[in-house]
Amino acid sequence: RIEEIIEKALDNIQKACPPGRLIVGDIGPTGKFRPPVGTASSEEWHSSFATQTKLLGKGVDLFHIETISDLEEMLSAVRAVKEVSNKPIIASITYNKTKRGFFTIMGDSLEKCIKSLENENVDVIGTNCTLGSGDMLDLVKQAVDMTNMPISVKPNAGQPRVEGTKTYYDQPIEEFVRDIREMINLGVKIVGGCCGTTPETISEIRKIIDLI
Repeated sequence: RIEEIIEKALDNIQKACPPGRLIVGDIGPTGKFRPPVGTASSEEWHSSFATQTKLLGKGVDLFHIETISDLEEMLSAVRAVKEVSNKPIIASITYNKTKRGFFTIMGDSLEKCIKSLENENVDVIGTNCTLGSGDMLDLVKQAVDMTNMPISVKPNAGQPRVEGTKTYYDQPIEEFVRDIREMINLGVKIVGGCCGTTPETISEIRKIIDLI
Protein backbone atom coordinates (compact mmCIF):
# COMPACT_ATOMS: atom_id res chain seq x y z
CA ARG A 1 0.00 0.00 0.00
CA ILE A 2 2.77 2.47 0.94
CA GLU A 3 4.70 1.55 -2.20
CA GLU A 4 1.61 2.24 -4.32
CA ILE A 5 1.06 5.65 -2.68
CA ILE A 6 4.70 6.67 -3.20
CA GLU A 7 4.67 5.54 -6.84
CA LYS A 8 1.53 7.58 -7.56
CA ALA A 9 2.92 10.60 -5.73
CA LEU A 10 6.17 10.45 -7.69
CA ASP A 11 4.24 10.10 -10.94
CA ASN A 12 2.18 13.21 -10.12
CA ILE A 13 5.27 15.18 -9.10
CA GLN A 14 7.15 14.23 -12.26
CA LYS A 15 4.22 15.36 -14.40
CA ALA A 16 3.94 18.68 -12.55
CA CYS A 17 7.66 19.45 -12.24
CA PRO A 18 8.77 22.17 -14.70
CA PRO A 19 11.76 21.44 -16.93
CA GLY A 20 15.10 22.14 -15.29
CA ARG A 21 13.78 21.70 -11.75
CA LEU A 22 14.93 19.01 -9.32
CA ILE A 23 12.73 16.54 -7.47
CA VAL A 24 13.89 15.93 -3.91
CA GLY A 25 13.17 12.73 -2.02
CA ASP A 26 12.46 13.76 1.57
CA ILE A 27 13.33 11.28 4.32
CA GLY A 28 12.36 12.09 7.90
CA PRO A 29 13.11 10.50 11.29
CA THR A 30 11.79 7.09 12.30
CA GLY A 31 10.41 8.48 15.55
CA LYS A 32 12.29 5.79 17.46
CA PHE A 33 15.15 6.55 19.82
CA ARG A 34 18.15 4.52 20.94
CA PRO A 35 18.70 3.55 24.60
CA PRO A 36 18.34 4.87 27.23
CA VAL A 37 15.50 6.95 25.73
CA GLY A 38 14.08 4.16 23.59
CA THR A 39 14.87 0.72 22.20
CA ALA A 40 15.82 1.45 18.58
CA SER A 41 18.98 -0.05 17.11
CA SER A 42 21.20 1.09 14.24
CA GLU A 43 20.11 -2.01 12.31
CA GLU A 44 16.43 -1.10 12.70
CA TRP A 45 17.08 2.47 11.56
CA HIS A 46 19.18 1.27 8.63
CA SER A 47 16.47 -1.08 7.40
CA SER A 48 13.81 1.62 7.55
CA PHE A 49 15.90 4.19 5.68
CA ALA A 50 17.05 1.70 3.05
CA THR A 51 13.44 0.75 2.34
CA GLN A 52 12.43 4.40 1.92
CA THR A 53 15.37 5.04 -0.38
CA LYS A 54 14.46 2.11 -2.62
CA LEU A 55 10.86 3.33 -2.89
CA LEU A 56 11.86 6.91 -3.72
CA GLY A 57 15.02 6.25 -5.69
CA LYS A 58 13.66 5.91 -9.22
CA GLY A 59 11.74 9.18 -9.15
CA VAL A 60 14.00 11.71 -7.43
CA ASP A 61 17.18 13.60 -8.27
CA LEU A 62 18.56 13.79 -4.74
CA PHE A 63 17.69 12.99 -1.13
CA HIS A 64 17.02 15.35 1.76
CA ILE A 65 17.34 13.57 5.12
CA GLU A 66 15.87 16.02 7.62
CA THR A 67 14.42 16.76 11.07
CA ILE A 68 16.66 14.17 12.69
CA SER A 69 17.70 14.97 16.25
CA ASP A 70 20.17 12.15 16.92
CA LEU A 71 23.51 12.04 15.14
CA GLU A 72 23.56 8.24 15.28
CA GLU A 73 20.20 8.04 13.52
CA MET A 74 21.43 10.50 10.89
CA LEU A 75 24.54 8.42 10.27
CA SER A 76 22.38 5.31 9.86
CA ALA A 77 20.22 7.18 7.36
CA VAL A 78 23.17 8.48 5.34
CA ARG A 79 24.78 5.05 5.17
CA ALA A 80 21.51 3.41 4.16
CA VAL A 81 20.92 5.90 1.36
CA LYS A 82 24.49 5.49 0.10
CA GLU A 83 24.11 1.72 0.15
CA VAL A 84 21.09 1.91 -2.14
CA SER A 85 21.75 5.02 -4.24
CA ASN A 86 24.55 7.22 -5.54
CA LYS A 87 22.37 10.34 -5.71
CA PRO A 88 23.35 13.50 -3.74
CA ILE A 89 22.41 13.80 -0.07
CA ILE A 90 21.44 16.82 2.02
CA ALA A 91 21.80 15.82 5.69
CA SER A 92 19.79 18.15 7.94
CA ILE A 93 19.93 17.84 11.72
CA THR A 94 17.68 19.51 14.30
CA TYR A 95 19.34 21.40 17.17
CA ASN A 96 18.36 23.10 20.40
CA LYS A 97 19.98 26.35 21.48
CA THR A 98 21.59 26.18 24.94
CA LYS A 99 23.88 28.39 26.99
CA ARG A 100 26.78 26.18 25.85
CA GLY A 101 25.88 26.34 22.18
CA PHE A 102 23.80 24.24 19.80
CA PHE A 103 23.16 20.57 20.59
CA THR A 104 20.80 17.80 19.51
CA ILE A 105 18.41 16.44 22.12
CA MET A 106 20.80 13.49 22.46
CA GLY A 107 23.67 15.81 23.36
CA ASP A 108 25.54 15.92 20.05
CA SER A 109 27.25 19.28 19.52
CA LEU A 110 26.98 21.26 16.30
CA GLU A 111 30.70 20.83 15.62
CA LYS A 112 30.59 17.07 16.24
CA CYS A 113 27.66 16.68 13.87
CA ILE A 114 29.30 18.76 11.14
CA LYS A 115 32.59 16.86 11.33
CA SER A 116 30.80 13.50 11.37
CA LEU A 117 28.78 14.39 8.27
CA GLU A 118 31.91 15.63 6.52
CA ASN A 119 33.48 12.23 7.20
CA GLU A 120 30.44 10.54 5.64
CA ASN A 121 30.94 12.59 2.46
CA VAL A 122 27.42 13.97 2.27
CA ASP A 123 26.92 16.67 -0.35
CA VAL A 124 25.25 19.35 1.78
CA ILE A 125 25.16 19.83 5.56
CA GLY A 126 21.92 21.29 6.86
CA THR A 127 19.71 22.16 9.77
CA ASN A 128 15.95 22.54 10.02
CA CYS A 129 13.06 22.81 12.45
CA THR A 130 12.96 23.62 16.21
CA LEU A 131 14.78 26.96 15.84
CA GLY A 132 13.26 30.19 14.58
CA SER A 133 15.12 32.21 11.98
CA GLY A 134 16.90 34.38 14.56
CA ASP A 135 18.37 31.44 16.47
CA MET A 136 19.18 29.65 13.24
CA LEU A 137 21.07 32.72 12.08
CA ASP A 138 23.17 32.44 15.25
CA LEU A 139 23.79 28.77 14.43
CA VAL A 140 24.86 29.63 10.89
CA LYS A 141 27.35 32.20 12.17
CA GLN A 142 29.07 29.35 14.03
CA ALA A 143 28.65 26.70 11.34
CA VAL A 144 30.34 28.70 8.57
CA ASP A 145 33.53 28.71 10.66
CA MET A 146 33.36 24.93 11.14
CA THR A 147 33.06 23.76 7.53
CA ASN A 148 33.63 24.72 3.92
CA MET A 149 30.81 22.47 2.74
CA PRO A 150 27.54 23.85 1.32
CA ILE A 151 25.01 24.61 4.06
CA SER A 152 21.22 24.27 3.93
CA VAL A 153 18.78 25.94 6.36
CA LYS A 154 15.02 25.64 6.93
CA PRO A 155 14.04 27.56 10.09
CA ASN A 156 10.65 27.59 11.75
CA ALA A 157 8.61 30.79 11.64
CA GLY A 158 9.54 31.61 15.22
CA GLN A 159 8.43 29.61 18.25
CA PRO A 160 5.02 27.91 18.38
CA ARG A 161 2.12 29.31 20.38
CA VAL A 162 -0.44 26.70 21.38
CA GLU A 163 -4.06 27.62 22.03
CA GLY A 164 -6.28 24.66 22.77
CA THR A 165 -5.77 22.17 19.97
CA LYS A 166 -4.24 24.66 17.53
CA THR A 167 -0.64 25.78 17.06
CA TYR A 168 0.28 29.22 15.76
CA TYR A 169 3.54 30.75 14.55
CA ASP A 170 3.56 34.52 14.88
CA GLN A 171 6.90 35.61 13.41
CA PRO A 172 6.35 38.28 10.73
CA ILE A 173 7.38 37.16 7.27
CA GLU A 174 9.48 40.30 6.85
CA GLU A 175 11.59 39.37 9.88
CA PHE A 176 11.97 35.78 8.71
CA VAL A 177 13.06 36.84 5.23
CA ARG A 178 15.50 39.40 6.65
CA ASP A 179 17.23 36.64 8.61
CA ILE A 180 17.27 34.39 5.55
CA ARG A 181 18.91 37.16 3.54
CA GLU A 182 21.62 37.50 6.17
CA MET A 183 22.21 33.73 6.12
CA ILE A 184 22.64 33.90 2.35
CA ASN A 185 25.12 36.72 2.82
CA LEU A 186 27.05 34.48 5.22
CA GLY A 187 27.36 31.85 2.50
CA VAL A 188 24.37 29.53 2.98
CA LYS A 189 23.59 27.84 -0.34
CA ILE A 190 20.10 26.37 0.19
CA VAL A 191 17.32 28.20 2.05
CA GLY A 192 13.71 27.40 2.84
CA GLY A 193 11.25 27.16 5.68
CA CYS A 194 9.93 24.55 8.09
CA CYS A 195 7.08 24.69 10.62
CA GLY A 196 4.86 27.75 10.46
CA THR A 197 6.06 28.88 7.05
CA THR A 198 3.59 29.27 4.20
CA PRO A 199 3.60 29.53 0.40
CA GLU A 200 3.81 33.30 0.91
CA THR A 201 6.97 32.85 2.99
CA ILE A 202 8.61 30.79 0.27
CA SER A 203 7.50 33.29 -2.38
CA GLU A 204 9.18 36.13 -0.48
CA ILE A 205 12.37 34.07 -0.12
CA ARG A 206 12.30 33.45 -3.87
CA LYS A 207 12.13 37.20 -4.48
CA ILE A 208 15.34 37.92 -2.56
CA ILE A 209 17.12 35.03 -4.28
CA ASP A 210 16.13 36.43 -7.68
CA LEU A 211 17.81 39.72 -6.75
CA ILE A 212 21.16 38.09 -6.02
